[in-house]
Amino acid sequence: MADRGIIMSQPEIPLLLAKRKLRKMIPIKPQPDDRHCRIDFECGVLKESSQINGCWHVGRTWKPRYKIDDRLYVKETWWDLGWWSKDGRWIGRSEYSTVGIKYCADGEPEGEYAKHKRYSLKCLWRKRPSIFMHKWAARIWMPRVTKVTVQRPQELSLKDIIAEGWNKKADLFPNMNTEYKAQTYWKNLYISVYGLEAWEQNLLHFVTWWAEIEVKGEK
Repeated sequence: MADRGIIMSQPEIPLLLAKRKLRKMIPIKPQPDDRHCRIDFECGVLKESSQINGCWHVGRTWKPRYKIDDRLYVKETWWDLGWWSKDGRWIGRSEYSTVGIKYCADGEPEGEYAKHKRYSLKCLWRKRPSIFMHKWAARIWMPRVTKVTVQRPQELSLKDIIAEGWNKKADLFPNMNTEYKAQTYWKNLYISVYGLEAWEQNLLHFVTWWAEIEVKGEK
C-alpha cells in the first residue's frame, strides 16, 4: 500500500466533494494495438499479444499507476498565498501552513492581495496547477483503491456512469429516457476533462475504483 496523488480536473471536484464519483478513467499511453493484437488484462498487467506460428507471444505490457489497496489524495488546482523574494523566488505560505491555501473549485479568493498576519507583509494570491499540490495540503482522500479495470469511454454502463457521479435523483426531466440522460451526462463530463477529440478516438483507459471518500475538515 502506498499514498499516491491523483490529478482531478475542475469539473470532477464537486462530484468528489459530494462523494458521488467513485472511479477515475486515465488514458493508456501509448495505446495498445488492438487491431492486430490480442489485448488481455490479467493480474494487474495489460498485455499485447501477437500470434506467431499459431502461438500467442506477449509483446508490450502496461501497468496502471494506481494499484489495489493504494491510498489516494486528490491533487486539484489551488491558490497559494505568498510573495516574491528579491532574488525572484516564490515564497508561499502553503510551505508552512494550510492557512495560505484556497481551492479553485471553491471560487477565487476575495481580493488579489492579503496581509500576512505574522510579518505584516502584503501577500499575493498565486494560482497553482494541480500537479504542484502538496500531499499534506490535499483535502480529498480515497482511503483504499478497491479495483483497477480497463475500459473505453463509450462503453460505460448505467452503473458505471452513476459511479462517475451522475445523480439520478436530481432529475429535471423525469419523462426523458434514463439511458440517454446518463450517456449525455457522461459524454459532457468526459469532454470537459479530456476534450472532444479524445471522446471520438474512444481510447483504452485504466479505470481506478474506490468505495469511500474522505474530506479533510468535514464535520
